[in-house]
Amino acid sequence: MLNGGSYYPDSKEIDKEWISKIKKDELVVFVPSATTRSQEEYYSFFKQNMSEYGLVNIQYVDLYGDWEKVRQARVIYIAGGNTYKLMDIIRKSGFGDFLKQQREKLIIVGNSAGAVVLGKDIRTTNDEDIIGTKDTNGIGLVEYSICPHYTDGKNVRLLSLSKILGHRIEGIAEKSGVVIDDNLTKIIGFTKEFNI
Repeated sequence: MLNGGSYYPDSKEIDKEWISKIKKDELVVFVPSATTRSQEEYYSFFKQNMSEYGLVNIQYVDLYGDWEKVRQARVIYIAGGNTYKLMDIIRKSGFGDFLKQQREKLIIVGNSAGAVVLGKDIRTTNDEDIIGTKDTNGIGLVEYSICPHYTDGKNVRLLSLSKILGHRIEGIAEKSGVVIDDNLTKIIGFTKEFNI
């Protein structure tokens, strides 16, 4: 599940896609590692959002610390923030390998930067590289790259980047999402494909 960068109430149509597949008490793990603010603040914000849907078992993990509790999770929700920071943490912690191994058992939701890292290459992000990243490969759970917060003003850059990368880029507008379930894809809202 790829979210172009929105939360409740703007994300209701997107959220209902994954929430309809779980029980209200199943564990949803929130990953706020990309945030440039306090992880605890971001978690409180998310938990409040999820309470609107009646979800009661929300925990957050710090990927720098112990993220092993995710093994009990039904849903992994990777939040936004700085994409380069997030990818660096995912790579160093081994979390990306875990997601690849467990992808069939979990519902994985990526929002904004969290969506970008699920793709093939993270250069499609709107963020500044605050890490000095040499390896821009994403986790690769989808066979293309993702640009969240998509607007028409990004067309020239994304078309050019698609040629450089040699593969498709999916621009996902805010309040929009892409649901991938058993190789079926459903678009919610507005997306635009850029392909060489």
